[in-house]
Formats: sequence, C-alpha cells, structure tokens
Amino acid sequence: MAKKTRVAKEKIVEILAELRGGASIADLQAKHGVSASTIYNWKSRAAGSAKADKPARRGRARKAAAKPVAPATTAPKPTRGSGALVAENERLKVMLVDLMLERDGLRARLSRR
Repeated sequence: MAKKTRVAKEKIVEILAELRGGASIADLQAKHGVSASTIYNWKSRAAGSAKADKPARRGRARKAAAKPVAPATTAPKPTRGSGALVAENERLKVMLVDLMLERDGLRARLSRR
C-alpha cells in the first residue's frame, strides 16, 4: 500500500487550473505523481465549493414569512479573554460544586433508609 501524502491547497488549485486549461488526466497524473481518482475527487470538491456560492433552488420560490423580531433584551455576551468571562466561569464552578455536594448529601440520606 502506498504511503499517503498531503498536497498543499495551492498545489491542488494549480493542478485543477491545468486541468481546466486542457491538460489530460494522464498528463497531470504523471507530472504531479497523484492518482487519477485523487484528481477526480479534487475536481468534484472544487465543483461543490463553487456550487455553495450560489443559492440552491428547488421547485417554486416560496415567500418568506415575516417573523416579528423581538428586541434584544439580554446582556451582550462577554468576549474571549475578558474579565467577565473569567468571573462567569468561576461562578459556574461554585454552582457546580454546590450541586455536587447537595447530590452527595441526598444519596447519603437515601442509603441510610
């Protein structure tokens, strides 16, 4: 079994550009040392990413129902690295420990019966 190697994205783009330019699969296979199935897989993935840019259309177009938008009443989420996030994590840890102690106490009471 042949060893699997990774090919850089830039190299894949270059190979696919050559394919679009008219080079045959056999030529690309010999030149770059990759199998034909690998080139076909890259080609299908590239076509799939190009399709992702366009919106999919199936059947008749439907009118989007206008949903009422509620005003944002919640506080903004803390950003990564902010003191608010650290404080919230500490608060949650304390709550977790309290709940674990309460659970252990209930289990001890139930086991006595």
